[in-house]
Amino acid sequence: MVSKAPNGFTLIELLVAIAIVLVMTGGVIVNYNTYNDDQRTRQAALTVKNNLRLAQSRAYNGEKPTSSCTQLQGYRVSFASGSYAIQAQCTEGLAGSPQSYTLDRGITFSPVPTDILFRVLTSGADGDVTVIVIGLNKSVQFTVAKSGDMSELTVGQ
Repeated sequence: MVSKAPNGFTLIELLVAIAIVLVMTGGVIVNYNTYNDDQRTRQAALTVKNNLRLAQSRAYNGEKPTSSCTQLQGYRVSFASGSYAIQAQCTEGLAGSPQSYTLDRGITFSPVPTDILFRVLTSGADGDVTVIVIGLNKSVQFTVAKSGDMSELTVGQ
């Protein structure tokens, strides 16, 4: 009489299959986290660029703060390693309350860009400034030209 092979899987076969699934799941999670960090860095750079356009627009339109500003010279953007602020620049100095922005945790400016002053009615800046936003895995940069034009975002390692 011929014995029939048992139906089902052995314990070893099940452990091997589970190990393969766990390794594949780990790879997916690592790739997702890297992708997520890269997108956070890119989004931070886009937000900075949009806020610079806001300062540029306010300067171009001559939006003066409500107090302590006889003649508006433009809007100044000041940078620190993990934050930046936009404030009106008048003949008396900085006026009005600054609008401060903080980058997400783990994202910084490196090197810290020099201040940018968008002049009234010209939409231009004092000089060319390169802004580099550094994340965990990638860096994103763009340039604000003296003419006021802003370059496209470029991504680096």
